This record gives sequence, C-alpha cells and structure tokens, in this order.
Amino acid sequence: MIMKNFHLVHHHKGSLRVKILSFLSICSIAILLGFYIFQANAMTEETYLLQNQQKKIRGLSQENSELEISLSKTNSLLNVEQLVNNLNFEKTNQIRYLRVLEGQVAVKPQ
Repeated sequence: MIMKNFHLVHHHKGSLRVKILSFLSICSIAILLGFYIFQANAMTEETYLLQNQQKKIRGLSQENSELEISLSKTNSLLNVEQLVNNLNFEKTNQIRYLRVLEGQVAVKPQ
C-alpha cells in the first residue's frame, strides 16, 4: 500500500512539472511573439521614415540645383550691368530708328 501511494504522489508531481513546463513554454512563446511583432512594427516605421527623408533630400537637391542656376544667371546679369556702367553707356528714353536708303550707310540726325 505504501508503494501504491508513493507511485500516485510521484505521478502527480511529474504531471504538475509537465503542466508548469508547458505553461512556461507557452508564456515564453507568447512573449517572443510579442517582441517579434514589436520589432517588425518598429522596422517598418523606420523604413517609412527613411524613405520620406530620402525623398526630402532629393527635393532639396533639386531645389539647390535650381538655385545655383538662378544664381549664375543673376551673376551674369550683374556682370553685364557693371560692364555697361564701366563703358559709360547711358539709359535711353526714346528710340529712333534710321531708314537706310540704297547707297547710304548711315545718316546723322540733326
């Protein structure tokens, strides 16, 4: 009879260990699954933010190129204006066109 009771108690302890081990395994799997989902979500968000930043960089690079072109055009116009001032040209108020007749090159207006 003592052996029989010992066997039941020992069997009950083994069954309890299996239940505890199963519970801990399921909890571990649930925690790891939650951690995986969290990491996948964070990675997706970082990829989205990275793509947006790269898009902004491309836009700013394009704008920078356009501004450099605009600056070079402005600088060339300033150079022409300075050249005109250095050559003592004056701004005209009225334009008069000359008619060139055959045999004449230019006529001085009086």
